Amino acid sequence: IMRSAFASASYKVTEQWEISADGRFSSRDSRFTFPVPPDAFLVPVTNAFNHLGGPVLVAYDFSRDFGPVVDTGPTKISSVSAAVKGVLPKGWQINFTGAYSKASAELVETNYSLNYPAIDAALASSDPATALNIFGDGSHTNATVLAALRRQNITTDDLNVFTTTSANVIADGPLLNWHAGVIRLAVGGEFRHEHSAGINISENPEDRERLIRSGFFELAVPMLGPPPSATVDRLDLSLAGRYDSYSDVGSTFNPKVGFSWRPLALIKLRGNWGTSFRAPPYFYSNHDQVGDAAIQNVIDPRSPTGYTPALLLYGPLPDLKPETGRAWTAGVDLTARTIPLSLSVTYFDIDYQGKIEHPGPDTVLFLTQEAQLAPLITRNPTQAQIDAVCTRKPLFGACNQPIAAILDGRWRNLASLKTRGVDAAVDYLLHTAWGKVRSSLNGTYMIDQRQQIFPTAPVFDLVDTVGNPPSLRLVGNLSWSLKGWTVQSTVNYTGAYRDPGSVPTRNVDSWTTVDVNIGYRVDGGSGWLANTQSNLGINNALDHRPPFVNQFDLNSGTLGYDPANASLLGRQVSLQVMKRWGQ
Repeated sequence: IMRSAFASASYKVTEQWEISADGRFSSRDSRFTFPVPPDAFLVPVTNAFNHLGGPVLVAYDFSRDFGPVVDTGPTKISSVSAAVKGVLPKGWQINFTGAYSKASAELVETNYSLNYPAIDAALASSDPATALNIFGDGSHTNATVLAALRRQNITTDDLNVFTTTSANVIADGPLLNWHAGVIRLAVGGEFRHEHSAGINISENPEDRERLIRSGFFELAVPMLGPPPSATVDRLDLSLAGRYDSYSDVGSTFNPKVGFSWRPLALIKLRGNWGTSFRAPPYFYSNHDQVGDAAIQNVIDPRSPTGYTPALLLYGPLPDLKPETGRAWTAGVDLTARTIPLSLSVTYFDIDYQGKIEHPGPDTVLFLTQEAQLAPLITRNPTQAQIDAVCTRKPLFGACNQPIAAILDGRWRNLASLKTRGVDAAVDYLLHTAWGKVRSSLNGTYMIDQRQQIFPTAPVFDLVDTVGNPPSLRLVGNLSWSLKGWTVQSTVNYTGAYRDPGSVPTRNVDSWTTVDVNIGYRVDGGSGWLANTQSNLGINNALDHRPPFVNQFDLNSGTLGYDPANASLLGRQVSLQVMKRWGQ
């Protein structure tokens, strides 16, 4: 059940000054049930029902014994903001904005966190009246034993409250006149305070905050001005900078420079260069957060059975550092005078240092790429290494079973992530007696996206793999409009790529979908149809299914398809009708 409300108001104090405010509120009550995750348990020789002469590892599902996992709880989000904008002397204008938001979420969860020590004790019992029998379903175990274990499962009731307070001001206007035109300047500052209180992912109390202070400027300088009414021989430069100070990760200054030059009416050249800084996401910046761990069988090409029991580490590393980056682009725009055709091509080169990412594919697939991910894989771990993880909470799985590997899939600062590619667009516009026809083709070609986890680790290319960008994306558009009618169709194409996590390795098919939109607009007139606009939209009109991906990963949502490059939703039909009253 979801409820929401929104209110907005503005008031013009004078011809040059205006104040405005708005508020939002939404709440949602949810209940979600799903089976208890199956697990593997070591049944010792002392178990009253173990007649096999030695310990045995059994895969078992407690869903029928304990009932499903149940998640319930309300979520409430509210926010309010206010703004003042006005005109200053000498052509300047200023805008003040302030905002406050609060989000609270309560999660009551039962049956997900099993009491593994109690289960292990019941498995070790030699008394049939108190022993747990997982060689069959729950009906083979004494009902009082199952009831006692069910009562000992951990029920969590976590309430988390997150608030944000922010304020910013920006002013812009002409700085001075010189031979090439008017130099314009924009300056501003920002304040942001984030606070969270409640229970974090490691089930520990949390009360922490982050304070951010920022200042920025942007200067637009015409370097070469054309004669009046001319459109060629114009050169513009821009210079910008931003300073940010974080209470928890330090301060930084990042510049950006760019240019735009039209030497001829046909050609426009452009480019820019800049650096960037991004603090660890607030959710990941908690030093108390240790992440999750789980024990399960993972795909292992070196195992005779094809699988290996492993201890998997999830969540963020506790000492994440800020991301830094450098990016530059260069492009050219061609516009023909004699025909309504334009072409745009842009080359981009982005170099991230310390980018916070998951280090590879789904953690259960690490052993399928062992050469690239060797620093994150511990084969045949010692008992001390296993115990160091098993003492952490939460842990999903029983640590008394054999563990042949530890796989560290925690989010971390990568050594580097370098991306290169080309964007291109072609547009054509034709005016006829039967209406206006517009067509366009946009595409992105990824040259490479090279990732290195550690400075000493090998570099491998992520392009054309599951969860990462394909080498080719295309979007074609064709539209026709006449009077109030508009008919538009869009074709979306994603090229084929590889599924290296599948055993054996397989390819993912290309995917093409078609969207259609039909709109009709009435401006003026009288009656109910006056000043109305109607749109009928059909996404994925041919109802094409996403290509199959041989992976199942709840964390990334890769559940038989790749959510990074496709959608599970089939054909979607929408109808929108809008009407305007007054001016």
